[in-house]
Amino acid sequence: MATYEQELSSSFASAHRYARAVAGDRDAGDWYLRIALETLVEEPSRIRAEGDVRMQVFKLVNEVFEACAPAPVRKGLCDEDVATGMPPKHGMESLPLPARQMLLLVTEMRFSVRRAAELFGMSEREAEIHLAWALAQLRSNDPAEASGLELSLDLAPERVARRGRAASRPIAEVSAAR
Repeated sequence: MATYEQELSSSFASAHRYARAVAGDRDAGDWYLRIALETLVEEPSRIRAEGDVRMQVFKLVNEVFEACAPAPVRKGLCDEDVATGMPPKHGMESLPLPARQMLLLVTEMRFSVRRAAELFGMSEREAEIHLAWALAQLRSNDPAEASGLELSLDLAPERVARRGRAASRPIAEVSAAR
């Protein structure tokens, strides 16, 4: 059985990949993860050894995104790109932050829909609706990416089983500085 330190290290390694994917940028993802780590150093009780360490790490990283992501990232970059004259973003970057997070958690990080819903404090049905909406949006602007994610989603263990049986101080400081 893995020790708390091993679980924490493994969970932060996964969260690092997730942060980069959600941010759509390597440096930005690294920055968000750094804020999460600084938060943990300031408040070690945020992640407890007796709980599900992976869930707690991803919850912390999601809290950092919610508190620190600039408005264009939270809304989906397409709206801001139109206003600034930049070429519109496609694929994941065009999705609002919660949709992007939910989709990546389930397809890339292999969270079940139920566990992803828990992270966001919603019902499993609500999470399924968010996932369906996110995939529909991707299909409309990046069919190839949507197809790959749909394959990942179909292979998630929870889906296969279902078919078979019918704010911390550092976060607040960064958020205030935005």
